[in-house]
Amino acid sequence: MADLTRDEFLAHIEPLRRDISELVTLQREANGRIGKCEVRIAVLEDRNPKRSGMVGGTLSASSLIAAVETFKHLFFK
Repeated sequence: MADLTRDEFLAHIEPLRRDISELVTLQREANGRIGKCEVRIAVLEDRNPKRSGMVGGTLSASSLIAAVETFKHLFFK
């Protein structure tokens, strides 16, 4: 295997660093949205405990969809 120079290594690693940085940013945004949803769910559970399961299922589904869209955006441009 041929040795890479420092400049060649940096040229290859930089696009990966940008993608990882973008992924971290998108994940932080998603975590913020999920945190807000959890607060809203807690309020709804206090108001009507019987409907909490339906709301929690909706949150789980939306979290999964957000994760899939994030990975699709980053890796299948």
